[in-house]
Amino acid sequence: MAAPSTPADHISVMLPGAKSFTHLHPITYSARVGSNVDSTSFVSIPPEKRFLCATKVRVHGQDLPFDRLKTWSLNWSTRSAVVLNVAAVPSNYTPVPDESLPVPASHPPVRREDLRPCFAIKLANHVHDSGPYGQGDLWYEILEREALFYQRRLRQLQGVAVPTHYGMWTGTAPWGGTIACSIMEWCGEQYMEDANDRRLYSIERSLKVVNAVRALHLIGYLHGGFFVEEQHRLFQHFLYDEVREKAFIIDFRRRARHDCDLAFELREYKTYIPGYLFGCGELYTMAKALGLIRRRDSEDQIEDKVVIDALRRFEEDDDYPKSGYLSEYSDTDSDPYASD
Repeated sequence: MAAPSTPADHISVMLPGAKSFTHLHPITYSARVGSNVDSTSFVSIPPEKRFLCATKVRVHGQDLPFDRLKTWSLNWSTRSAVVLNVAAVPSNYTPVPDESLPVPASHPPVRREDLRPCFAIKLANHVHDSGPYGQGDLWYEILEREALFYQRRLRQLQGVAVPTHYGMWTGTAPWGGTIACSIMEWCGEQYMEDANDRRLYSIERSLKVVNAVRALHLIGYLHGGFFVEEQHRLFQHFLYDEVREKAFIIDFRRRARHDCDLAFELREYKTYIPGYLFGCGELYTMAKALGLIRRRDSEDQIEDKVVIDALRRFEEDDDYPKSGYLSEYSDTDSDPYASD
């Protein structure tokens, strides 16, 4: 059987539940994102990764059955995007049983868990379709605005502290209707779901996480969405790739302009640091939550000369910056464990 071909400006994706590829082409970006934005504004997908197959579908961090995916944003909706993990596959494929992925006919089936994803696809389903919820167009606009933010504001951080963005693509879904999607670099799993989630945790990795946030701050943005509402023990929007040992930040819907006044080196401190000394509320809250700073009542604290000197300067030096510190970084507000 001859291998199928795909135009240079198209990609082919085998979506969940399908037995053949769906061909996608770049979208035409709307006027609201600017007339100078097109498919060439984004990183190109390598030729060897233009045939893809979904390995997992997730929403709210949970796996989503195919039958539910088909009607998502038409008959039901979510507050979070549906994300498909996809792996590169050969163009000369043969469908195999449900528990496996399409592979060349000359090779044995490959289990889903044995294929490493290369991209994450954020989906807008049933675009331009009406329904009880009819949120396809809303998700299309959200993804388009996100793509513009990556292209204009996060270009220098792509592949370093945020995923590389490969633009938006569209086509006809095997279940009918138009789909659109953002194709982004796959950057691993959620680093920590909560304070007790230690699957990936280590001090060294936590330092990479906070340094990724610091990189975002240095280009003038606060993330604003790492914690679920007011429950400071529930973390979200940062990923960790164990193979590359790299941390990445995602989802910038709550971003805000930010002049970072971080006053301490990002490292492990085996002592408590008051929030008003640290200089950056977002980094302070993360450092506390990830165990880089001891709790106020910890019994295993070790004195740190840097912290002692900073406390002395704060108390004795009239020139030490104090404006707004106590109101913005009070111990109760900035310490996620203050109620313990």
